[in-house]
Amino acid sequence: MNDKTQYIITCRFSPWGYNGKIEYPAFGVKYLIEVDIEEKNIEQVFKDKFKEKIKKDFDGEILFIEEVNFATI
Repeated sequence: MNDKTQYIITCRFSPWGYNGKIEYPAFGVKYLIEVDIEEKNIEQVFKDKFKEKIKKDFDGEILFIEEVNFATI
């Protein structure tokens, strides 16, 4: 039996640019993370993994957290 489960985290990032000018529009990204099955705070685990990988704090908005259902894949 596997002691991990996977989640798809859908995020939105605000538009951004330089010198007060918007150069890049808002965009969305989906991330797949794997966590211990007994983990309850998926959002915090995601933010910690984001910081570890991207090397900065998560500055977006989490829209959805969906558990991956392997039966439908």
